Amino acid sequence: MSGIASADIDGDNDLDIVVCGYENTFYTGFINIRYNDGNGQFSTFQTFLTEKMEMGVELADLNDDGYPDIAAANVDYISVYLNNQDGTFPTQVNYAQVYLPQFRDISTADMDSDGDLDLLTYSLSDQQIAILLNAGDGTFPEVHYYAGGDRANAFAIARLDSGSTMDVAVTSSVPNRDFVYLFLNTGLNLPTDLAEKHNLVPNQFLLEQNYPNPFNPKTMISYQLPVTSQVDLSIYNILGQKIATLVSEKQPAGTYKINWNANGFSSGMYFYHLKTNTRSEVGKMMLIR
Repeated sequence: MSGIASADIDGDNDLDIVVCGYENTFYTGFINIRYNDGNGQFSTFQTFLTEKMEMGVELADLNDDGYPDIAAANVDYISVYLNNQDGTFPTQVNYAQVYLPQFRDISTADMDSDGDLDLLTYSLSDQQIAILLNAGDGTFPEVHYYAGGDRANAFAIARLDSGSTMDVAVTSSVPNRDFVYLFLNTGLNLPTDLAEKHNLVPNQFLLEQNYPNPFNPKTMISYQLPVTSQVDLSIYNILGQKIATLVSEKQPAGTYKINWNANGFSSGMYFYHLKTNTRSEVGKMMLIR
């Protein structure tokens, strides 16, 4: 395991635990939620398998609904899981355009002083930090990059000067180079000449092949929305009968990964149908027992 966080995820007045890490292969990560029974025991859990090694996890209320959400950093992108207000997390949104090789950790703070929590992560290998700005609803359409010094090892967020904004301190992981780099926030220009601004909204509609495929019994369905849309994602059997509805809601522009557990269904070909206001596409997948 490489990361851990705790919060009252399901609103029952005790602290639950979320851990992340990766399995024996470097290409399979996991996020594991363990629910507190109320006595410090954790007999109920939920696990999300991911395509990349998970390096850090944070729990915070990202969409201001009073429930802690999950933000995770893996070796390729940032993932956000919004709480369904019952301790479940049905939708995963990936910000794949945030690219810092070897993400190490993730944290939250109101970096732009607009009343919501933004995300901050850093790279072990390319000496950069990234700040993802919250649009106020738990989505992060904008990211800023800042170049650091040596390879980063850890960071902290606090008010380090006389200003009212949050600043960042990053430590070096290079042997015999005991440095701390300070990024003083002057309106998200820390420093101005090193900042890069990137748009994280996809520029086209895309429905990807589920992963893994063939699968048993869990798989993920990924898609991209270039604009806010009413989204319906359903599963059909070979007879054309709808057997599951995975998504039926309005979603903002972004990249999504939806898990489907086919427990209780027999081996065979299945179809996933994604419908928005303007597009309708179908993919096929194979369940093998």
